[in-house]
Amino acid sequence: MTRAPDSAPGLRAIQIEGLTTADYWIYPVVDHLADKLVAMTSTFAGDRPRTRYRDLVDMVLIAQSQTVDATELRVAVESECHHRGHSLPLQLTLPDETWRNGYSAIARTVPDLSVQAADDALTIAVSLFQPIFDGRADGTWKPSEQRWI
Repeated sequence: MTRAPDSAPGLRAIQIEGLTTADYWIYPVVDHLADKLVAMTSTFAGDRPRTRYRDLVDMVLIAQSQTVDATELRVAVESECHHRGHSLPLQLTLPDETWRNGYSAIARTVPDLSVQAADDALTIAVSLFQPIFDGRADGTWKPSEQRWI
């Protein structure tokens, strides 16, 4: 973890007289994204691509719903690459052709996910990560505009 955990309220508040509630400590979104990126871009022995299709689904969900600080994401990606002995990717691509069907199969199970095609999901992930790889990202990722501002 590259920074302190994030805090989030419970999904459903429990209303019991005399019971106090507290927020949950959750893994920072930048570290979550870095983990998914490195897992997607690394390979098994023999250069076989990984098949964690769900990671691309999660990247899309995060990119569509969360603000992300560019500097914090860059630090998290570099830290995760270092931790796993992985080089910072120069470009994000689908690891192989199986990702098209694999992504779509997972995406169909996610309620209200509008991005059902792997190529469309990749476009979103590239918009989020390529400026990080190039060192051009500055400011904050704005999910409603799908860009760094």
